Amino acid sequence: MSFSAEQRVLEIKRGLVLQVYLGQGMFWQGVRRARSIVKNDKDPALKPGVKVQVGLPPAQISPPYREHAAQRLESWRSAIRAAWEPAVRRRYWSAADWNKFTAACVLYDPPELQLAEFAEYGGLVSEGAGGFDGGRKSDRGGSAATLPIRWMDSAGHRVDALDQFYQGVLEELGKRYFEPRGEHVWQVFSDICNETDLVERLRTRTREIEASETHPYVEVGLASDDEISRAVRKIRTLTGKNSGGAPTTDEFKAIKCAALYDDHNAKDPKDGRRRTYTSLSLVEELKLDTAEGSRKVKKKDSEERVRRTQIGRRYLRKGRKLRKEREANRGTRT
Repeated sequence: MSFSAEQRVLEIKRGLVLQVYLGQGMFWQGVRRARSIVKNDKDPALKPGVKVQVGLPPAQISPPYREHAAQRLESWRSAIRAAWEPAVRRRYWSAADWNKFTAACVLYDPPELQLAEFAEYGGLVSEGAGGFDGGRKSDRGGSAATLPIRWMDSAGHRVDALDQFYQGVLEELGKRYFEPRGEHVWQVFSDICNETDLVERLRTRTREIEASETHPYVEVGLASDDEISRAVRKIRTLTGKNSGGAPTTDEFKAIKCAALYDDHNAKDPKDGRRRTYTSLSLVEELKLDTAEGSRKVKKKDSEERVRRTQIGRRYLRKGRKLRKEREANRGTRT
C-alpha cells in the first residue's frame, strides 16, 4: 500500500472515530444499532458483564457471545458489517480490518485524550492497495495529470455537500422507516435515491465544486525543480491566481487540547496563579505549530509567542466547540 493510500485509509478511520465520539453520522448510527442489540439482549449466550467501556481496546477483541451461540455470533457479525459497509467506499474494503475496527467502536468509546491512537486500531492491510488510485485521469487541462499538482478542497465544500446529501436521506429515512417500522433500511435508502432528486442534486453540487471551489497545490515530494516550476505555471494558467486557504485544525488535537486545558489543568503547587497548561504551552505539548516543519521558529521572540498563542487559542475554541457538540448528542447515545 502506498503512503498516500495509507494516509487516506487512516483519514477515513479518523473520521469514523470522530463520528462515534460526537455521536452523529451514518457510521455512528450503525454502531449505535449494534450496541443496542447487545445491550437489550437477555439471551444467556451473551457473555456476562458486556457493556460499552471508555478506553483503548485490547489487541484482540472477542465477540460478546459465547462460542456455541452460532446464530447470535452470526447476528453480531452482520451488525458489525452493516455498521461499516455503508460508511466506507468499496475500494477501501480490503485496506483495513474494518470488522475488528468497528467491533472496537461498538464495545469501546474512544477516549478524548487518545482519539488518534484509537483510530489506528485494526491496522492496515497492504493487500488492499490495488486500484487505490482509481486510474482516474485529470480533466483539468491535459498535461496537468503528469505534473505534481494536487487539487484540495481547503474550505470543506465537498464535505458540506455530502453532509447536505446524507442529511436529506436521513430525514427521508426518519419519515419512511422509523415511523412505520418493519421495512428494510437499505431498501428504503434505494427507494429514496430512485424517487427523489437528491442524487442529482449531489452530482450538480459536486460539479460546481470541482469547477470553481477547489484550490490547487503543488505536491513537492520527489518532484524535480523543473516539474515544480512547470506545475506552478500550469496552476497559474488554469486559475489565474495563487492557491491558498485557511489554516486547518486537527480535530483530535483540538479535542485533546480543550480536555487538557479545561479538565486536567492543575494549579502549580508553588504558585497558585499558574496552571499546568496554557494556550502557549499546549502548542509545544501537542506540536500544533505546523511552521516548525518548514523553518526554525524562534520561540522566545515576542511576535512568535503571540502567533503561537493565537494558534493555541484557535485549537481551544475548536476543541470546546466539538466537546459541546458531543455533550449535546449524549442524550441519544447508547
